[in-house]
Amino acid sequence: MQIVEKGTLRYYRNRIVNIHPSLLPRHGGEGMYGRYVHEAVINSDDDESGATVHVVTEKIDKGRILTQRIVRRYKIDTPKTLAKRVLEAEHKLYPETLIEIQKGKIDLDYDCTRWWEGEVRDTKFWER
Repeated sequence: MQIVEKGTLRYYRNRIVNIHPSLLPRHGGEGMYGRYVHEAVINSDDDESGATVHVVTEKIDKGRILTQRIVRRYKIDTPKTLAKRVLEAEHKLYPETLIEIQKGKIDLDYDCTRWWEGEVRDTKFWER
């Protein structure tokens, strides 16, 4: 993981997006990447995890959430089995989100969240 410099973030304000392997704001922030995220989910009472695409800001994983995809967490999951399913969701969600941005369906300057659960795309928007 690499932190983007403040000057770059200021120049490209609301133009850099990242994907995170959990449903932010849960299990995000400094030190929460890779297996650490999945271990935290397994050690919690959460019955779901997922992927989040968000705007990159100076605060790690605190940028505006653009899209999320839910992944069910099973009692028999290990960090490795959960990570595999979350990664599959990430591989779908990230390009889908970029296409939605490119088409103008997601406005990087508008504060909203779009949830995509599994293969079902919900077009409802919620103000945060």
